[in-house]
Amino acid sequence: MPAPLLQPPALYKRAPLRGSKIAFWVANGLMKKLRPLLLLLPLGIALLSGCGEKTPAEKLDRAMELLQTQETARAQTTLLEITRKHPDDPAAIEASLILARLYASMGNAAKALETLETVANKRGYEDQAGRMAHEGIVQINAQLQNFEAA
Repeated sequence: MPAPLLQPPALYKRAPLRGSKIAFWVANGLMKKLRPLLLLLPLGIALLSGCGEKTPAEKLDRAMELLQTQETARAQTTLLEITRKHPDDPAAIEASLILARLYASMGNAAKALETLETVANKRGYEDQAGRMAHEGIVQINAQLQNFEAA
């Protein structure tokens, strides 16, 4: 009797995967054991990537250290970074006041006035920083008038 024409193949069973490490892990059940770790891996990476960023207060402390060591250019860059990246943080207001003093000490009265006016407009007279900014504006304007009169 002849063999049927449509004979099912003998290998309908799942053949073991060969030639790759992943196939070996799957075959040995290691993937099931590693699955919880693989699911937590993106979370761990996200947490570790955010650890390097300093707070505005820490950056302000660093800027003060730089000013004490006469590294004014680096301090100015750090202070500007605080005011631009974190404008609503209390450290940004303090950084702006320090920047204004730095500009005034460097002889850049226009930049000092601009910085103080920004703080004064943002704070008004409602807190000490606003009052300090207004006082600084008055002092710089008085110095400029004395300079022009001389």
